[in-house]
Amino acid sequence: MRASINKIKNQVVPLCKKYNCRKIAIFGSYAKNAENEKSDIDILVEPPPKFGIFRFASMKLELQKILQKDVDLITYKSISPYMKDSILNSARILYEE
Repeated sequence: MRASINKIKNQVVPLCKKYNCRKIAIFGSYAKNAENEKSDIDILVEPPPKFGIFRFASMKLELQKILQKDVDLITYKSISPYMKDSILNSARILYEE
């Protein structure tokens, strides 16, 4: 069953606040309404300063559990320069401080 952007938003925003993230967005196939049952959910996040690798991994695992899908979680700072325009142009912001 296809998860709507609003449903994803309602599930993701409380977790974003729990981790004190400044911004969270969805990009890729779900943002373009082009997903299929095998699609993962691509999520872009702006975590707070000094957000360690263990918290990042924990957040990713929680997202996967909540959404019941594989999640590709990246930060704004880690976007490849070659993919930046494509990712940012397709991104749909779910939460921003």
